[in-house]
Parts: sequence; structure tokens; C-alpha cells
Amino acid sequence: MSDEPEYTPEELNDVGIRYNTLYSHATASFHFTTYDVRRDRDIISVNNSRCHVMVRANEDPDNELHQPKPHPFWYARVIGIYHVNLYYRDDPPKRMDFLFVHWFGIDPEWTGGPSSHRLDHIGYVPEHDPSGAFGFLNPAQVLRACHLIPAFALGQV
Repeated sequence: MSDEPEYTPEELNDVGIRYNTLYSHATASFHFTTYDVRRDRDIISVNNSRCHVMVRANEDPDNELHQPKPHPFWYARVIGIYHVNLYYRDDPPKRMDFLFVHWFGIDPEWTGGPSSHRLDHIGYVPEHDPSGAFGFLNPAQVLRACHLIPAFALGQV
């Protein structure tokens, strides 16, 4: 079952994109509070290696199916940064920002995290995975940009 909202065809027909235009951006900034309660920001770019973000996981920690406890974060590579001006019926247009991302998944065969004193292993979600390898993300959900360390010793991409 998906947590995505469902809309009727009539509701979708009432939504329009002003001038049928999608605006692309090369960078995005994310403001956050540091551990010593100061303000800082991360800047990501789709044109270099600083393009990974982390978001709070959208998993139910009380779900019986998760053994062990689910990972608290999801990670993604930002492929595109966009905005559109949307209007609903006769309302004035509103700007909607979004990111097009390729999701990473946690390696279920690897034990990582603070309790094991090892970093987690992640990899790209396969393209035909039913959970969705690619998706759209609201930039307001991004916690921070993140740096991913390649594990060349494993001999895998």
C-alpha cells in the first residue's frame, strides 16, 4: 500500500502548469541547524559529485515486518532540480519546487550503524524494483546533503 495521495481524474483536470513550462536549476541549498545551534547550509549541484541528500525514513517503526529496527534515514542522488508554477482552477499560480532522484537502498546483508561500529552499506535501488528506483522529492523533506564514500574494496560499483 502506497503512502502517496490518490486523486480522481476530475481533480487532476483542475490542476495546470502555467505556460506549460518546467524550470530547471543547477543547484539547490538546504538550510539546517548545526549541533552547536548555529545556522548553516548545504549546497548540492547536479553537475558534480555533491548531489546526494538524506531524508527521514518514511517507515513505521512499530511495523512487525521490520526485523531488526528500520533504518532512520533514506538516501538519494539528485538527478534534477526543478520548479513549476501550478494553478488550481482559477486560483493564482503557486511555485512548486521538486527534486528528481535515484533512491539508494540499505544492504540487508550488512550490519552497520552505531551499535556495530561500522558504516552502513547502501546501493542504488534496481531500476525495476516495485518500490520505485526513481522518484520526486519535496526539497523541504531534505535534512542535509551527504557525502557517500565508495567501497572500492568490495569490487562493486
